[in-house]
Amino acid sequence: LESCDTAQKALDKLIELNENYGQDANGGFKSKFYYHNSFLIVDVKEAFVLETAGEFWAVEKVKTYRAISNGLSITTQYDDIHPKAIQFAQDKPWINKDEEFNFSKAFSAFWMPKLAKCQLRKGLVESQKKQKFSVLDAFKTLRSHDVENNFLPQNGTTASVCMHASGLFCPQQTTASMVVEIRKQQASTIWLSGAPMPCMSIYTPFYLNSSDIPKAFGTQYFQEQAHWKSWNEWQRRAMHDYTKAHLQVDSLRTELEISCVNLDRDAIHKNDSNRMLQINEQAIQASDKILQTLSENSYEKNSSLLFRLFWKKQNLSFQ
Repeated sequence: LESCDTAQKALDKLIELNENYGQDANGGFKSKFYYHNSFLIVDVKEAFVLETAGEFWAVEKVKTYRAISNGLSITTQYDDIHPKAIQFAQDKPWINKDEEFNFSKAFSAFWMPKLAKCQLRKGLVESQKKQKFSVLDAFKTLRSHDVENNFLPQNGTTASVCMHASGLFCPQQTTASMVVEIRKQQASTIWLSGAPMPCMSIYTPFYLNSSDIPKAFGTQYFQEQAHWKSWNEWQRRAMHDYTKAHLQVDSLRTELEISCVNLDRDAIHKNDSNRMLQINEQAIQASDKILQTLSENSYEKNSSLLFRLFWKKQNLSFQ
């Protein structure tokens, strides 16, 4: 981001870095989790999916609607590919020479994509596309679960977009969530949940036309009153009575999010940077006020014993 001002330049830079240096960063918070990445690269004019496997890579230019979800998703419809990728995969042999080359089939591990359920999650996102896809639709998509009717966090799986850690087969969860509206001529709007579990969070707007970061979101303010930590603490308590808690937060946030979207449209149309900053500050204050109201409620521990024991251990490491 600091060296590229277009999607094409970023694509070229990522390919260069991957070929010259590779990837070896640990993606786990308290565990070892090494993997190679997919990238969704977007600017105001075009978008690309770049997927990597070792030094090899493939590129697909996005034409309409696209999702990536922790697995190789470029198959036979690639627009560019590492010059030695096909020959390498055929020599292994990970794919037959007499069939059309499929990047995902050739370079995907057998067990990890199945465990991560990446294709199910990708399909869940792309199934929600429609002609006029609004920012409110994006919020709904990022809050979606593989089973919506009577969903409970204790039944969470890796197939959900809004992922809830539930135990051995789904030990991780969504850390935070973001929606970005990229505009050609006007300022872009970045909507941040500021909390894990999007289905139990509120999206608030941010803008890049100011160097000011609200204190609640700055890393140097990660104290007891910090926005993310406070919401996280409430969610960890309330999720054991999920049906009640979800209904409460949904009833309180709906009006706020719709109001913020409308205020954002007006400020963007007028190109009023001062108003944008006010909207941001007011949205955070309103979000914190809602959290205060929610935190005053009591919640039953209706979840299963195994789920409660799992989260008891997680909470110890969080403190």
